[in-house]
Amino acid sequence: MDVKKRYIIGVAISILVGLVLGLAGLASSTHSAGTTTDNGLIAGHAPSPPHPVTLNTVDYALRVVADSVLTPDASRIGPGYSIIGVQLFKPQLVTTNTGVTWRNWGINFLISDRPFVNGTSMTTDFAGHLLVVMESVSPGILNSRGHATSLLAPQQVCQLFVNGTRNCTDVLTSPGQLIQIRNVWIVVTPKGPTADFAVDGISREIYISGDMSYQQMLALADSVIP
Repeated sequence: MDVKKRYIIGVAISILVGLVLGLAGLASSTHSAGTTTDNGLIAGHAPSPPHPVTLNTVDYALRVVADSVLTPDASRIGPGYSIIGVQLFKPQLVTTNTGVTWRNWGINFLISDRPFVNGTSMTTDFAGHLLVVMESVSPGILNSRGHATSLLAPQQVCQLFVNGTRNCTDVLTSPGQLIQIRNVWIVVTPKGPTADFAVDGISREIYISGDMSYQQMLALADSVIP
């Protein structure tokens, strides 16, 4: 799993755990999709007590990103659900070690059926009532099926002992299952649930997690698949 994927998933988990515990999430990474400030849901390495949440609006994020964005349809989940705001990882130019430069950005869409007042609602107000759709640019992904099967393929983890011997074991990186919605292949984890997939043609990667049923997760995934 690459650094960017670890970052994306780590942020999703940190948001959800942070809200369930009434604490700010623990977001740590060696790479960031952009810059952001502490908005009440993501903080540094130390937990903080419940405090007000400040989020960006969808319109603001779309203007800043200035790119094609797949916005989830919260109404597909059920009555009362809406996008309460977004966390924006602002665009920045990234150059690979092969000399290729691309424009990187990320948006976390936060969805809930609880009322939200920017700067007033507390982190604890959404415990058990929060879904996160994370969207980022992934220029290296050529097709959704190849991306999905790579997530399910075992990775080799090796240990090097002081006596010079080396022991390697194949470890599954994802307990998920492979399903298809139209032309997109998705790795879903029924217990969670979560969905992880790439969208062909526009180099987008989506990760969905949160407090929802399996059917709600599928409905949300379907809403962002062209």
